This record gives sequence, C-alpha cells and structure tokens, in this order.
Amino acid sequence: MPKFYTKQKGIGGFYTSGVWASAQTLASALSIGSNGSFPTSTDEAYILVGSCKIENNLTSSAFTGNLTIGPEFGGTIGTEGGASLRTDCLRVRTSGYGPLQRFKGPVTEYNFYGTGFCFVETSLLTSGNPTVYVGPGANVEFGNGVKVETIYNAGGFVSVGTAGVDQVVNHAGSFLSRGDVFVSLDIRGGDATLVGTCAVHNAGNSAKVFVGNNARYIHATTGIIDEIEVYPSGIASDRGASGPFEVTTSNIWPDASLFENPSVKITYTNVTGRRAMP
Repeated sequence: MPKFYTKQKGIGGFYTSGVWASAQTLASALSIGSNGSFPTSTDEAYILVGSCKIENNLTSSAFTGNLTIGPEFGGTIGTEGGASLRTDCLRVRTSGYGPLQRFKGPVTEYNFYGTGFCFVETSLLTSGNPTVYVGPGANVEFGNGVKVETIYNAGGFVSVGTAGVDQVVNHAGSFLSRGDVFVSLDIRGGDATLVGTCAVHNAGNSAKVFVGNNARYIHATTGIIDEIEVYPSGIASDRGASGPFEVTTSNIWPDASLFENPSVKITYTNVTGRRAMP
C-alpha cells in the first residue's frame, strides 16, 4: 500500500515514525494522520502537500522503491548546510516548488519537473546511472564525485560537476558542465556550455558535439573537442575560453557558425563541410 507523508509544517524527519500513513489516497492518509512506518524496501512513497522542512533522519539504504514529490509541496528536503536525503530508489520524481531539495544515493532515475532548486550529491552513483529527465523551469545541479550517465533536458537549467557526464540531449533550456563529456552532447535546442579545462573527449571512442538548428554551443574551456558538427542556423562559440584549444574533427553545414572570429587560437585537424576553415 502507498505511503504518504502527513506532516505538513514545522521540522520533520524522513526515516521517522509518526509522519507517514499507509493509505490508498492522500485524503485518506491525511484523515488517518499517521498509521505507518517510514518507507523501506520497494514501497511507493509520496510527499504531496505542505511546507514541512524535512531535515532529520535522512539516511538509509533500505528504501529501494519510488519516491514522488508533488507540485503542491512547498517545503524543503535536506539542509542548506549540506545534509541530503539518501535513498536507493529506482526513481525519484519531484515537482515541488520549495526553495531546496537535496538528494544522494545510487538512484536509477531522476525526474525533475518543479521550480525549486534541486541538488544531487554524486558520490554514491553507480556505473550506468542515473538517467535524468529535466522539465521546463526546473533548476538542477549535480555535484562533483562520480559522472552522470544520461541527461534529457526539456527546458530547465541543469549543471554537472567536475566528474562530467556521458551523454546529454538538450531539447530546450540550458546545460552547463564543469567536467568532460565522454560520449555525446546533442544540442537540439537551447544552449550548452563547457567551462574550465573540461573537454568533449574519449580516449577510446570519439566524443561528439551536435549543434542543431537555432541551438548554441559555448566552448568556454581549453579542453579538446574530438568531433563537432554544426547544423544550419546553429552556433558554436569560443566565448569565455581562457586559452587555445584543439578540434580534431569538425563539420559545418550551410548557414551555420563554427567558432567565427575566435578570441583564442583554435587548431583544426580534420575539417569538412561548406568551407575549409572557420
């Protein structure tokens, strides 16, 4: 039976008795008040309403089900001091609008659809995980530690730390990386930026940037690009780069812009497309 978080204000805990109700609906859970233990094993857990600050008893590896945070939850999860909710869930889905939600653990899938700020510690991520879906208006940051596997951005702002990411599909909104992209950065809309010294690079297989129609890529870094392709009306810029960098393979389509009027020296190895050299 689903479990609903029933404490609606004040300061509460997550893995705490007295704040959860087992019921079929939220209305039933609220009328009960509290009749169940905290989520564990493959439970379906819901935090749907209220403004409670959930900042105590945040750590357990026993919860492996699914956690859903609804759009009427305006509270917080975790603390500004750095405490995060640890779960081993298959899926964490949040639509809340509260100012802060912090998560950690070997979660398989994250869905971010709310407007509040969400932070994910990456130290406990496992190989091949997580797959991340970011909706319009969401604001998500992944910390340093372990790379993120796959991100699909449909209109939010999402950033990853120095461990980087394997692959990103950016349909809209903005993506920012402080670490390497190891497989592909597919910018179908919106914009994507790399900063610092990170690269689009994979020593074993060429990593790629695709800049779609009316999309923008900003290479504000000195790291190498294994391969980049810019489609009509797409723009690739070196704005913010602090020094020279290399592009191994590049392809530019008509009416696209590939590092025009560069501010730093760019070394090209294999250039194809409409013109021989930007």
